[in-house]
This record gives sequence, C-alpha cells and structure tokens, in this order.
Amino acid sequence: MANIRRGMMAAAGAGGVAEYQLWSWGMNNYGQLGYESASGNSSPVQIGDNFMGEIDLAEEGIIATGNRIYGSYASSAVIKGDGTLWTFGLNTQGKLGIGDTTNRSSPVQVGSLTDWRSVAIGQTSMCATKTDGTLWGWGNGDQPATYPKLSGQDINVCSPVQIGTDSDWTGVLSVNMTYSNAVLGLKTDGQMYMWGSGTTAPFTQGGFPYHAGPPYSNVLYSRLPSPIDDKSYVNAGCSRDDVIAIEKDTGKLWAWGMNNYGQLWQGNTTNTSSPVQAGTATDWLWVSGDYGGQLLTAANTNGEIWASGRDDVGQLGLESVIAYSSPVQVGGPGNWQSGGHGMAESTYHFITDANGDNTGGALWACGGGAWGVRGDSTYPNEDNISSPVQIGTDTTWVALTKQGSSQMYWKLAIKRAD
Repeated sequence: MANIRRGMMAAAGAGGVAEYQLWSWGMNNYGQLGYESASGNSSPVQIGDNFMGEIDLAEEGIIATGNRIYGSYASSAVIKGDGTLWTFGLNTQGKLGIGDTTNRSSPVQVGSLTDWRSVAIGQTSMCATKTDGTLWGWGNGDQPATYPKLSGQDINVCSPVQIGTDSDWTGVLSVNMTYSNAVLGLKTDGQMYMWGSGTTAPFTQGGFPYHAGPPYSNVLYSRLPSPIDDKSYVNAGCSRDDVIAIEKDTGKLWAWGMNNYGQLWQGNTTNTSSPVQAGTATDWLWVSGDYGGQLLTAANTNGEIWASGRDDVGQLGLESVIAYSSPVQVGGPGNWQSGGHGMAESTYHFITDANGDNTGGALWACGGGAWGVRGDSTYPNEDNISSPVQIGTDTTWVALTKQGSSQMYWKLAIKRAD
C-alpha cells in the first residue's frame, strides 16, 4: 500500500463518535464569525452549543473533518456532522446559497438536505459536493463582460444548482487566491479539475487555457471543469497563483505556477506552467497554500510540516523574516497533527498531536496579528510573532480552516466537546 494511503488511514486516529464544537475569531466586518460583534474577537469564541454535532473521527479522519469548514472573502461555510450545510457572512450576489442577498451574522442552513460532503468559497460564489458524487455551485455567474466564476453557472443564482451531470466527484479542494475565482476539484479516479478564472499564465495547466484577447482580456478561464493533466491526485491546495498537489499511489508532491518567492520548492524563483516534483519524499498527507504569504505547504505522516515561499512576518515560526526557495520545516520539530493546521493571511495556526493519535491537541499560532487573527487575546495587534505561541490551554482542538485568501483575517476551528 502506498505511503499516502497509509498516511490517510493513520490520520483517522481512534477518536470514535463524539460531539464537536465550532469556534471562530478575528475580523467580523460582515458577520463571518457566526455571531454579532462589530469589532470581532481576538480569542476563540464558541458558535452555538456543540454546533458541529456528532462526528466519527475514527471513520472520517482529520483531513475529511477539516474539509467541513471553509472561509474566504468575508464568508464562511460549515458542514455539520449530520451532513447539513450552513453559511454566514457576506452574501453579495447570493453566494451564501440561502435564496437572497442579505448578509448573515449567524449560521443559516442551505436548503434542507443532509448529504453535503465538501465546500469551497470564492470571492462572490461557492461550490460544493454531495455524498452522491454530484457537484453544485451558486452565487455570481458568468455574466457577459465578466470573468467566469467558480459557481459554474451562466447567471447569478442564490441557491445551489448542479454543475454538469457527473456523479464521481470526491470533493472541492482549494480556491485560487488572486481573485478567488478559480477552484480545484477531484474525482474518484484521482483526476483533478479546475474551473473559473485567474490572471496569470503560469497558473494554467492542461485543459485550462490562457486567453490573451476577447472575450476576456489576459485571463485564463474555463466555466466548466477542465482536467489539469493525466496524473491522478489525492489532495491539492492553492496559493495566490500556484498549485501544490499530492499524486495518488506514489505520494509524490508536485507544484506549478508563479514562483516569485520560491514557493514552488525548487530552490529558485522560476515560474512554471507544468507540474514539477517538489522534493523527493513520498509520505505527504496534506497540502495547503496562503494568499498573503505566497506559501505552499505540505504535512507528512510523521506530523512534520514543510513549506517554501514568503516569510515576511515570521509566519513559518522560524524566528526569521525572509523568503525560502527550498522547503523548511515549519514551527520547529513539534509533533503537529496532520490536517490540523491552517493559514489566514500571513498567519499560521498549528495543532499539536497531544495524544499521538490525531484525536486533538493544543492550538498554536505565529505570524501577523491584524484584527486579532492570531487568537492570542491581543486586538488589534499589528505586532508579528515569529515563534509559535499557544492559544489558550485547551488540548481538544481538532481542525482549522486550511485555506487563506485576500483580507482573510479570521479563522474557524473545530474542537472536541469533552
């Protein structure tokens, strides 16, 4: 069995069925924290009472649990343990999927279905998959004279509409951060797809063409999902104009796109529009990216986190403020929980694997502190911290929103109720 598959099994841990809570902190200008607070909060605040409900961590694993929460561009989305989908925050052009365009400061259920699997948010739209393998999108559509959006729809829609007819989607993985309008999706055979729009040629790959003229000016776009290449992948993440992905079965790491801060792990700053292998290891488990920091990050099965790219505010926890063009171990040699880490803009959060079985641990943060996004009770705090500091004293944190975006100065996190 390939390393990546063994890693996924190990990440499932021995948690069993338990009650889980939803917490948030940071900026709250549109209600994206899930409660009323005009100034936001600089430390974690619980949303509701055991809001996430029962989750079988032993069956789902840390990674799948982390895919239940997503935040981007002043909006948040959460899939509870019962399979219901809830959204809150900015609702421009109906991107919350609740039938109108009114912002919400408390979670509102999207429809009444109980079969949602994964969700991703762009600047003005969302998309999600269901357990039956279908793909859905809503919010801003591909109006004339505008760039295609990740909703996959021709017009603006305020409620979920199916994208295509395929029923072999396993999940939506990550959103490109330049304008939050391009998304990655994965099918059961490992084929990775992209759709929406971006602005840089190196970001494009495979069937996602670059257009230098009408009807779109200097933009890469595809309204409906287009295959990336002929490889099979198991996980992927985006930075500002970059992709990092784990190949299925082999566990190899691949990256492509812009490389101005060395974020492609190549030891140089050369852009590439075709996947290049990142490092030589084959035990990668989970990947992510950061818009503001222009970082590409990967976690392995040993609880180590590695990254390459920008480190201008100390977000890598290495007591430095430089860029790295080759991967460095993030946050020191701590036994970090695989899948339990995530980035906001120029801020990194980690969860320690306290019990050695991926069932929860302490929460740590480093990097920038604007709008209280670090969660260390200092608000507002523009001071940077280049070495991880613990957030509170609880050791039952499980997962965090993994993807950052422009001006995403807030976080969502899941914690075990006991």
